Amino acid sequence: MTLGPVEQAPPTIFCDDEGACYFDSGPNPLTQAIEQLLNQVGEEGWELVQIVFRPDQIIGFWKQEVAA
Repeated sequence: MTLGPVEQAPPTIFCDDEGACYFDSGPNPLTQAIEQLLNQVGEEGWELVQIVFRPDQIIGFWKQEVAA
């Protein structure tokens, strides 16, 4: 085991007792896919109001101005 500055530590994966894993840093294709999807909907004129995280789900609430 080598000790050094935390900035030099490699990315770490944490897994909970139910098998869900979380990345502390580094590219994550799932996170990148979610970001791409959110940006795509935003480019269509929708504004993200809130995101709710549930087991195995992400729920997004959006709003868009209605033309009179």
